[in-house]
Amino acid sequence: AEPDTLDAHKTGAGISDFVMQFIGGSLITKAPDGTYVPSLAESWTTSEDGLVWEFKLREDVKFHNGDPFTAEDFVYTYQRAVDPATASTATGPNLAPVASFEAPDPYTFRMTLAQPFYPILEALADPGYMMPLSKRAVEEGGDNYGRNPVSVGPYKLKEWATGERIVLERNP
Repeated sequence: AEPDTLDAHKTGAGISDFVMQFIGGSLITKAPDGTYVPSLAESWTTSEDGLVWEFKLREDVKFHNGDPFTAEDFVYTYQRAVDPATASTATGPNLAPVASFEAPDPYTFRMTLAQPFYPILEALADPGYMMPLSKRAVEEGGDNYGRNPVSVGPYKLKEWATGERIVLERNP
């Protein structure tokens, strides 16, 4: 099978997510014992009512294109995902319970839910569909962005020969 696209907001294909998991990264991840642990976020807090989730982000992360990674990137990424014009089939629905996204400072990302949603951590642990996108790369790539994705993961896309192969290379 071959991905239809590597734009996390324009696919729901499992094979796309499989490749995107190497290209992207997630706020949190699951440890082998099933607990949630930091990944792109160093830590997080939750309000007593379960509605406000605040993530302190790592400051040592860069996108594959060299752009710095900040909380604004998650605001842009997740607003794009829930925008009806994007028609996201996986990322958007994962974020449906979220009422707002904010970046109070460059390394603090805040989500406010419309109502408590217990599987939010599970959704946020997916490094494929839930990866941050480089706004510059999305804008420069336009309709072709899905063939040239840019995120923060351990690998970046080197080559995509349709019907033959997808080659990833280590992200320095």
